[in-house]
Amino acid sequence: MAWLCLLPGMALAGGFQINTQSIKGVGMAGAYAGICKDASATFFNPGAMGFLDKSSLTLGGSLLLPKASYLNPYGGNVDMESQTFFVPHLYGNYKLNEKISLGLSVNAPYGLGTKWDDNWTGRYLSQEVHLQAIYIQPTASYNITENIGVGAGFVFTTGNATVRKASQAGNNDVYANLEGGGIGFGFNVGVFGKLGDKTRVGISYRSKVKIDLEDGDATFTNVPASLLASGQLPASTKFNSGITLPGVLSVGASYQITDKWMATLQFDYTGWDVYDSLNFEFPDYTSLNSNNARNYKNSSAFRLGIEYKATSKLTARIGAGFDQTPVQDDYVGPDLPDANKQLLTCGISYMLTEKFSIDASYMYENLDERNGTYKEENFSGSYKSRVHVFGVGLNYAF
Repeated sequence: MAWLCLLPGMALAGGFQINTQSIKGVGMAGAYAGICKDASATFFNPGAMGFLDKSSLTLGGSLLLPKASYLNPYGGNVDMESQTFFVPHLYGNYKLNEKISLGLSVNAPYGLGTKWDDNWTGRYLSQEVHLQAIYIQPTASYNITENIGVGAGFVFTTGNATVRKASQAGNNDVYANLEGGGIGFGFNVGVFGKLGDKTRVGISYRSKVKIDLEDGDATFTNVPASLLASGQLPASTKFNSGITLPGVLSVGASYQITDKWMATLQFDYTGWDVYDSLNFEFPDYTSLNSNNARNYKNSSAFRLGIEYKATSKLTARIGAGFDQTPVQDDYVGPDLPDANKQLLTCGISYMLTEKFSIDASYMYENLDERNGTYKEENFSGSYKSRVHVFGVGLNYAF
């Protein structure tokens, strides 16, 4: 029946893999696995923690301003509603001794959302999607030698999602609102090494995290009285679902060209094939159960960053990158109109005192125009998206 198509797919893809976990890192396009600069090493590469000169704290956040437009194949543009998202992060690194360091990482590597006008032409696929996953990671590292360090962290994840979507029931539009949350667990491991005086290399792996969503709240509005009376569609009920956030392998290297100039490279491989479908179960209304194919593919990213130490207090950074989308052509939809993206970034750091410093960054993400179809609903069109990201951070060394 028509209202069964109300059940949406929660958007999660390359566009929802947020790369703003460090303000310094953003300035270098996220190429940070082969660098040891501040307490954000607890996230980027736990093996680098022991090579920090001092114990330190890092607190920061980024404002993300995504924009997207849909071009109907029969003519006419629709702009996604403007939204602003704040993504914070907190890191701490404590040097217990010359070999052992302890740390804490709190950030949101997955999130964002899309929101279209409630009456737009694609409302039967998506009106609004919001997703956020918070990672809390206590971490420890050990320097095996003067040149090699290893580290690992336990990841506790809490996630929440809201999805709105319309469907036709006779001459009516019925509106579904699904809200729920869950928790998951994973790990983060890394190895960091010095190759001579100028070269640093790092490898890190952040595991996949499965989040089980149980007893979520589903509400249906504008439901025809006949469907309510017959019990075919409720005003509200509970649902269960789940989603697996992908694992990420990062390989990076940095080279100190001169006393003032440093360059860094990084390759990321994200295991998006864990997101092959999204299923919804309604224990009290099994006729509403659905399986939603996604069939994401694994994706790669390449990042390059350059740092210039202008003075003893001022450091400047620039970066560029390419992120491959995991969304295949037959599964492009308005819940996440994702595409291959190019990144351009810049940033600065300034030492306020011997202990305090401040960071600022800017990133522009340009997504290729994407012409695709969500074949499950036979909905086609072209999408053009871009994102502006502004970040500020504060560091304290002790």
